[in-house]
This record gives sequence, C-alpha cells and structure tokens, in this order.
Amino acid sequence: ADDYFVSGVQKYEKGDNRGALADWNQAIALDPKSANAYYNRGNLKYQKLNDVQGALSDLTKAIEVNPNFAGGYYNRGDLFYSTGNRSAAIADFRKVAEIARSGYPGLIAQGIVQTQQGAYLQAIDLFNQAAKISPESGDSYKYRGEAYKQQGNRAAAISDWRKAAQSYQKDNAMKD
Repeated sequence: ADDYFVSGVQKYEKGDNRGALADWNQAIALDPKSANAYYNRGNLKYQKLNDVQGALSDLTKAIEVNPNFAGGYYNRGDLFYSTGNRSAAIADFRKVAEIARSGYPGLIAQGIVQTQQGAYLQAIDLFNQAAKISPESGDSYKYRGEAYKQQGNRAAAISDWRKAAQSYQKDNAMKD
C-alpha cells in the first residue's frame, strides 16, 4: 500500500493524473485505513478531475479514518465553500482551528467566510486571533483589511493592507 501511495504521489507530480488515481485506488484497496491515500485521491478528484462528489466522499472518508486530520477538514471545508455550502465550510474550518497546532489556517478560512457573509465583526475577531498566533504573516492583515473595507472603515483597512504589504515584502511574496 505504501509503495502504491508513493508511486501515486510521483505520478501526480509528473502530471499523470490517471496513473496517480490508479495507484491511490490500489493503495486504498490494500489499506482501507490510509487517510492520506483518501486525502490525496480526494484532492486529485476535485482539483484535476472535476469530480466534486467523489472528492467529498474521499475527504470525508479520510476524516472518518483519522478524525484529527486537520488537512482533511481544511480541504473539505474549501470544497464545501466553493460549492456554496458555507455553514458546512465554517464547521470544517472550526475543526481545523481546534485540531491544528496553531489553528491559524482555520481562523483565516473562517474569517474569509464570515466576511463574505457580511459578519464583519466576527471576521475581524477571527483575524485578530490569527494575527496573535502569527503576527508576521500578512494574510491576517490582508483579510482583516478587507473586512474593515466592507464594514466601511477605510482607515483601518488601509492600515492593515500596509502591514500586509510590509509582511509580504519581507517574505518576498509581493504577488500576495
């Protein structure tokens, strides 16, 4: 099972999506408790094969096999979000925040969803928590700035975007 899993990763990295899928199918057949194989196969189905239902099934299975799989919750939350199921996305992102060591990715993801739903105060609170965890990361400032902008607080938005730009410049990530 491990050999098929690794082979699937190698094929995926070379752009051989069908080969990767076949290898991960085999890895799962040999080890039905391989959360990583379900996770990778689910991501492949969603990102490359446009199989939303298959991806949802695989990511859910990865979480069932390993209930503390933060990556599984995060990617399933992203899938839920992109398909319009905001409440399921928020629930998964909250789970990421509970499980992940820092909780940072889950807080950012929840804040983005809250901003898009118009819950600006909740979003700002989530971005504040993320900024406390990782004060050098520009993402919490970038997204908090967006929440401030949507709230009508232009000065706070500009201040946060400046902080984000400084952070991205330090990290040589100016496209962000």
